[in-house]
Amino acid sequence: LPVEVTLMGLGDATASAPDQKAVIPTEYSLGQAYPNPFNAQTIIPFALPVASNTKLAVFDLSGRLIAELASGYHSAGNYEISFDATGLSAGVYIYRLETSNFNAYKKVVLVK
Repeated sequence: LPVEVTLMGLGDATASAPDQKAVIPTEYSLGQAYPNPFNAQTIIPFALPVASNTKLAVFDLSGRLIAELASGYHSAGNYEISFDATGLSAGVYIYRLETSNFNAYKKVVLVK
């Protein structure tokens, strides 16, 4: 299943940093994907108040890993990850953000 990931954010070697003067967040957060429901592509925002090893992954409802969208060390900042689900079946998916100090889950609906 082809899954395309595009990173857009602040302070990560693989991410673009459109505004270096952006405010560093004061708390961890995993935002609601938008649009949701979506058809083929959605954006998943998250924020890190401190640099940390980070994993953002998407799972189906049976718990099977569908895509690992971000993995590794990320600087403090605000991030947006583009998730392209072309080739996946319509349905509900769960995305999870994990760091050493924070875990959060949200759901997103893919419609065809």
